[in-house]
Parts: sequence; C-alpha cells; structure tokens
Amino acid sequence: MKTKPKCPSGLSKDAARLWRQLQNEYEIRDTGGLALLLEACRAFDLLRDAEADVRKHGQIFLDIHGRPHQHPAVLNVRDFRGQLIRCLRCLNLDLDPKGAT
Repeated sequence: MKTKPKCPSGLSKDAARLWRQLQNEYEIRDTGGLALLLEACRAFDLLRDAEADVRKHGQIFLDIHGRPHQHPAVLNVRDFRGQLIRCLRCLNLDLDPKGAT
C-alpha cells in the first residue's frame, strides 16, 4: 500500500490525532500494523473515558455499609493502559521515526 491510509471513523478527535501522528512518523501500511494501530487508538479512547470516570467519581467509593472499595473504573484504567502499551509495543515502532535525525 503506497498511499497513506485514511483515519478510521469512530475515533475521538484525540485518538484520530494519535492515528495521524503515528502514520506521519512511522508510515504504517501493512494490514497487521493498521489493525494494531486501530486497536491502540480504540484503547486510547477507552482509557480516556475510564480516566474521566475516575476523576468524576474518585478512586474509592463507599458501599451501602460505609465500607470503602476501589472504583471499578480504576481497573479499567489499568487494563486499557496496558492494552494501549501492548498494541504500541507490538507495532515495534522505531524510537527514531522516519525523517528524524
């Protein structure tokens, strides 16, 4: 694939910007790489949503008996961050992007 792939629909503005930045820096064109990039951007969106939930509701909530518990969104943040990092790692991106000197 010689032409630059279009950013997939359904991503947030920030995730679409991440897609374009990684495309500009690393020229990801292969099918597997594009699938991983899409999953990374989706994980980025989910991570942002989970982080917003934690900011809104806090990391700890009290149950009906007044006992503290970790908010489930905290686990989502951990999981989505891990998914994003794994996808980026699997892309095997060079630390020196195309054209950087």
